[in-house]
Parts: sequence; structure tokens; C-alpha cells
Amino acid sequence: MKRFFVFFIVIIAMVCSIPLLDCYSFAEKYKGTYYFYTTQNYNSAITKTLQNGNGYVISCDINKSKIVKKLLNSSMLFGESFCFCGDDKDVIKLLQKLDITYKTKNDLDIVAYSPKINYSLTLNNKIYNVQISKNNDIINVGFPAILGSF
Repeated sequence: MKRFFVFFIVIIAMVCSIPLLDCYSFAEKYKGTYYFYTTQNYNSAITKTLQNGNGYVISCDINKSKIVKKLLNSSMLFGESFCFCGDDKDVIKLLQKLDITYKTKNDLDIVAYSPKINYSLTLNNKIYNVQISKNNDIINVGFPAILGSF
């Protein structure tokens, strides 16, 4: 019995140590803009910073977002999003890559849950952490939601 308990603890530790994917990994193949929603005021040559109430929206090219995220204080980060030109096939690819567990869809938006994303919010007693909105050929993807205008 003691061996089983030790084995169980080791398995739980391994599962809990599996890192969640960085949101950037879902955006890296597209050309567009990446946004970080944070309480940190950050400025650099590769970013634009906009104050929004008590927080800041920091934007950059998608291909620079991995660098910018490393420079931001992760404890002050409360969401990320990106936008790019695409079509319905891109939305389907994103949903597959995110391993969506469940989703709610209307004509304008998809809100969903992915076990791969570490952000979350609760709506109607359900946890969501992905929002996708498509307007013509512009696709916005937010973790846990699109916090800017779209």
C-alpha cells in the first residue's frame, strides 16, 4: 500500500508540473498584433503602451511577443490577445490546437475552455479562458477574453 501511495504522489507531481502552453504558441504562425493586458507600465522600442483606467495595454508585432512577455512581470499580467487576417479555417485550426473542452458559440463570438491556458474567468457558473471573434477577415483571439475593442 505504501508503494502505491508513493507512486500516486509521483504521478500527481508529474502531472502538476506539466507546463501550460504559452499563449504565444497559438499566435506564432500568424502575422498581426499581440496585446498584453497588465497593471505594469512598460515602454520599449518594439512596443506601444496605452493606459486604460488603472491598467495598460501593451502591443507589439506577434513575432516580438515572446521577447516582450519575458520582460513583463507575470504577476501583473491578467490577459493576452492577438489579432490577424484569416478565415474560418484558421478559427478551426486554433480550436483544434487549443484542445477545446467545451465552447459556446453565437454568430459573432466563440467563448471556450482549453486546459492548455492558465487564465480563466467564470460566466454563468462555467469557466472560460478563450474568446475568438471574427469580423470579416479579422480574427481576434483573447485569453481569457478579448479585453480591448474588436
